[in-house]
Amino acid sequence: MKTRILSYLLVFSMILALLPASALAEGESTTTQHVTATVKHAFDNSGAETGQITAQIEAYLTDTDDQSRTVKPCDIIFLIEQSTFMNTQTDTTQYGQERADILNSMESLLKNLPTPTTDGEHRVAIAGFGRINNSGSSDSYIESQHPGTQLSATQNPSLNTGYYTCENNAPDFHSQSGWTEWDKITDHNDTTLPEMPEGYLANESYDKVFMSIDDAKNVIDVDKMVSWHAGASRMDAGLQITEQLAKIAQAHKATDEDRNLIIFVAASSLPYQNGVGVQFLRSEAAQAAATELKNKYNATIFGFGDFRALNLQNGMSSEDQRTQFNETMAGICGNSTTQDGTPYFKGLSQVHDIGEALNELLIQIDANVNPNAERRHINVENFQEKSTEHTSHTSHTWKELKEKHHILTSSAINETASVDYYRFTGYENGNPQFGTTPIRHIELRLSDIGSSDSIQTALSLLPIPPADTKGTAYGEKAVITITDPVCVDYKWAGRWRPKFDPPDHEHAARGVKHSPSNLEQNETTLEDMKLKFDGWYRLWDNRIDGDAGEKKTWTYEGKTYVAYQDNVYDAFGSDLTLYGRWIPSIDVNFQWIGSVIPADATPPSTVSLALSDDGTASFTPIVPSQEGYEFDGWYKNSACTDRYNESGENLTKNTFLYGRWTKIGTKKVTFTVVNGSWNTESDWYKNNIGNTDADTATDTITVNVPLRNGKGTLTPDLVPHVDNQDMTPADDYKAPGTWGDKAPDTNTDAITENGDYEYTYTFPEADNLYDYLSLGNRHRGT
Repeated sequence: MKTRILSYLLVFSMILALLPASALAEGESTTTQHVTATVKHAFDNSGAETGQITAQIEAYLTDTDDQSRTVKPCDIIFLIEQSTFMNTQTDTTQYGQERADILNSMESLLKNLPTPTTDGEHRVAIAGFGRINNSGSSDSYIESQHPGTQLSATQNPSLNTGYYTCENNAPDFHSQSGWTEWDKITDHNDTTLPEMPEGYLANESYDKVFMSIDDAKNVIDVDKMVSWHAGASRMDAGLQITEQLAKIAQAHKATDEDRNLIIFVAASSLPYQNGVGVQFLRSEAAQAAATELKNKYNATIFGFGDFRALNLQNGMSSEDQRTQFNETMAGICGNSTTQDGTPYFKGLSQVHDIGEALNELLIQIDANVNPNAERRHINVENFQEKSTEHTSHTSHTWKELKEKHHILTSSAINETASVDYYRFTGYENGNPQFGTTPIRHIELRLSDIGSSDSIQTALSLLPIPPADTKGTAYGEKAVITITDPVCVDYKWAGRWRPKFDPPDHEHAARGVKHSPSNLEQNETTLEDMKLKFDGWYRLWDNRIDGDAGEKKTWTYEGKTYVAYQDNVYDAFGSDLTLYGRWIPSIDVNFQWIGSVIPADATPPSTVSLALSDDGTASFTPIVPSQEGYEFDGWYKNSACTDRYNESGENLTKNTFLYGRWTKIGTKKVTFTVVNGSWNTESDWYKNNIGNTDADTATDTITVNVPLRNGKGTLTPDLVPHVDNQDMTPADDYKAPGTWGDKAPDTNTDAITENGDYEYTYTFPEADNLYDYLSLGNRHRGT
């Protein structure tokens, strides 16, 4: 992301290069070159060298002839694609970050505009484009992902296509429906733009649409500007608005001072027309509109684009689309005399070489636009020691610095020298003073300028006036800064470590993001656990880690480690050790065991558990259920003799849990009484009547015997007993009776699901008067 942000700032600095217009005195200028080269060794609190160095070359030119410099006022038009594609970079989840980078860079530009030396002031118009004649009802808007102000459909009928004004510090976005599509216009062709709604932007005053710098800053506020969630990007409509703004600026210019017109376009794609599932490119329309702006309104156009691929009808590949996008945008940019607009455009997808490319771009623009700037050769072999601490040497050669501090020793990193330009502000006690904030920044490949025994390069510098010069200060100085790379070592730290070695020693350039070496693998398996790579850490450093609350840390053997965030701080000195931490995890696997397993039952999926610092993980397994079955529990061995605690246990290694099931059911067993009846007052009858499913008025009662895995036991409490008077004989019959040849089987597991169990108890006849009288007395209770 840092390179991308840098690209915005650098592209904006191109505009800054255009703003000044120099007026040279007749005759050849005479300038004096001033170059100083220093090196500063860093020291720690004890006064010992950390090994880090910073070498700097400062250069400026003195304009001994005091050639005057004039800065014209400018009309600047920002045309910004306000779509979801420019809201967030495609390969990140940092929602709204790209939008914030663009707006912050615009604000930085406005803050650093040089004040015109003639009458007048810089004025800024801001327009955007998204959809036309569509309020975006189908476009996804998520407040947390789309920062800014969401306008209603009536306020934004052509979603995010319109222009901004700012009155009384209150930004206002003007959008209108009623656009006429280009293919609905009479005699249209490939260069035709859509037509604006009738009266739209027709009667706005110059002072309203071209805002002051302060009002423009209010408009580009990250929270106040409209949210960028449009699902389309109608650049052709945006260019139509831009032309109308240019027309307003031209009308004002005719009665006012001489002014420059600068247009800045930020887009992710060329104009296109939606079809059924595909898009049709309309690059000719953009080129024609740009030609009109350059020729008719004398505009200079800059642009950058964060390319996105379209689903084109012709099936053009993404890479071919990127090439066409960059080439077309380069053709759009420049001015009426520009033969090649490439220096005025940068495709942000090419961030890998942006420093070198933009360096060449800025040098070319300086040479073309600032005739007062001079290109001077720099050749520095010796550096004077700048450190205030005692050192053994006061002078160092470039060759010595390279050898001692590993500069340009690794081909794996792209070491750079940063070049910052600072604006001259005046003299103090005869010494030139410069601003503290760079007005532009470029980067040079160190291998290009420092591979020999000296630093050799060429800089384009605008001279500063001599001392005691009256009038507006002008000019600049360049500061080339070179830092030695950091030596990065890798080690494992913590209780658990893989069996393979960490990456080899390498070097990292300062001032840029450094991503550590890739591991052979991010997961590895030990005998009884897995290890997962948690990331690279460095030791806690109080100089840069003051805010612990926002940092990911861990402690091991009394040392605090903080997550490495790819930042190479100066406090690291010349050496940085990164510690790889591995988090152990164990797998809990599940398996059914036994001969009884429900047909539709699937064992739980493997559960992966991270171990705590003490090497344990508490785990409570789920208790499954299945109709017609009872889960017996989880066991730690296949013999099911070591039961797992259903409330959970602490695990330390990979574990298998075995689950056992029992099939449950019932078997019907019938009891029939012959020559008698059931005693409804007996305990057996009362206890089992709820367990029966037969009519109690009959001579037969059916009871249900519980089965487990197809077997059950006819327990004594389920069997009626005559001794308990569970059944009694009828008149003329006596007790006891008999079960005949088939008595109830009460042996364990004697009842099976496939058996047939019907038992009959028969009372015999009473064979004499005594039996009869005895039976009658029993019935009468005597």
